[in-house]
Amino acid sequence: MKRFAIDTWIFALALSAGCSSTPASSGLESSGLASPSGAALLGDGVARAMVDGHPPSDVLVYAKGKADLGSEALPTSRAERTTEVHRRLVAHAVNAQQSLRTWLTEQGAATTSFHIVNAVLVKGAAPHLLRQLAARADVAKIALDARVASDAAVETMAVSPSARGIAWGIERTGAPRAWESGFTGAGVVVGLIGSGVRGTHEALRGNFRGLENHGWYDAVDGLLTPYDPVGTGTHIAGIAVGANGIGMAPDARWMACAACRSEGCADSALLKCGEFMLCPRGDACEAAPHVVVAGFGGGRGHTFYNEIIDAWRAAGIIPVFAVGNHGPSCATAHSPGDQPNIISVGATTPNGEVSPFSSRGPSVDGRIAPTLVAPGSHVLSAGLTRDTSYETKSGTAFAAAHVAGGVALLLSVSPNMTFEQVTNAIASSADATAPAGQSCGGIADDVFPNNLAGFGTLNIQKALASVLETGE
Repeated sequence: MKRFAIDTWIFALALSAGCSSTPASSGLESSGLASPSGAALLGDGVARAMVDGHPPSDVLVYAKGKADLGSEALPTSRAERTTEVHRRLVAHAVNAQQSLRTWLTEQGAATTSFHIVNAVLVKGAAPHLLRQLAARADVAKIALDARVASDAAVETMAVSPSARGIAWGIERTGAPRAWESGFTGAGVVVGLIGSGVRGTHEALRGNFRGLENHGWYDAVDGLLTPYDPVGTGTHIAGIAVGANGIGMAPDARWMACAACRSEGCADSALLKCGEFMLCPRGDACEAAPHVVVAGFGGGRGHTFYNEIIDAWRAAGIIPVFAVGNHGPSCATAHSPGDQPNIISVGATTPNGEVSPFSSRGPSVDGRIAPTLVAPGSHVLSAGLTRDTSYETKSGTAFAAAHVAGGVALLLSVSPNMTFEQVTNAIASSADATAPAGQSCGGIADDVFPNNLAGFGTLNIQKALASVLETGE
């Protein structure tokens, strides 16, 4: 087994996370086409929507300018830090969008303003309104309110009660050894974005953060209590924080935002969830989660969610995303799992190999992806059909859930760990993944990091030992 220097990779990751990103629609990256006036860039499909006779379209209109989250120091207190990041974003959006929103109101348009990105959702925009928007000097870009694919399971199988116990993935990561040392995720909150959560499930109801503590938001239908029409989100939640041997951090609490259905996740719903995770309800920023794991993604090199992730990072929230289920070919890592400002996770089998379906790197711009891998094939967790049902599912979203729960265990030991410190801890302690003889991006899979397994397989027991030894 060969390893590259981790410090060099982490340093490059920190530099890339400090770079600004241009808002773009997920799955609808800017085509680079200028509007008729040359004032705004148009996402895919917008030019067609401008033609008379085209049905009205829901669009995201990005105003020019981006909030400054870096030039002035942010507070060190977590609650004050998230509050200040939120304040700067809102102040910038109010100022940058004022003229645009006034004009849209005069046109009778139905709108929703966002601040985590400097954008306004316009519902049912007719072609003539789109043409006028594209000609405005304060509009940077127009994109359709598209849908991103949710990270659906590759396969699902019900499990009989007699087959339950500590899940193989939980055992493989070393989490039970962490529990024996008293580290169970207490005091840490994990945020989930996806299809929702069956909050009444026996493995999850005990550590739900609660409605009174801003633990739930439905960005799709506005329902007031947790639910999950698909099942993916419930499975992710169980792996991250579930009881009864299925969860990495069983004493961590969970909060969730529903953005996805079986047909995918609307960009606007994902933006609402991004805002909810940063500052629940808009006035409870101290209730932001410590780590967020998300069950969606699609396309390659798409930067649609980067500004949201940058805001989370500025607030001290650690983002964990799946690399995608499009393997075994190289260069299949999907967004946001192929972006530089996150922890990206691929999947492994019970045999310790990278799962065939797990997407491979490199990214479009040549970076290694994923960061690491974790159990993702035939993973036991909470089922959807009953409060006592359990299932196995396969997919990189479930591998990401292991890592998110592992991060919760680290933060229960050292609450002030930064993104870079967490990433370094799990990367430097990762176990070598069984090689399959595949090479992606010119790097063989017995050299680490590589584009199949990143730095290797999550070993949270070793990561915790490293943190306890070094104090960070």
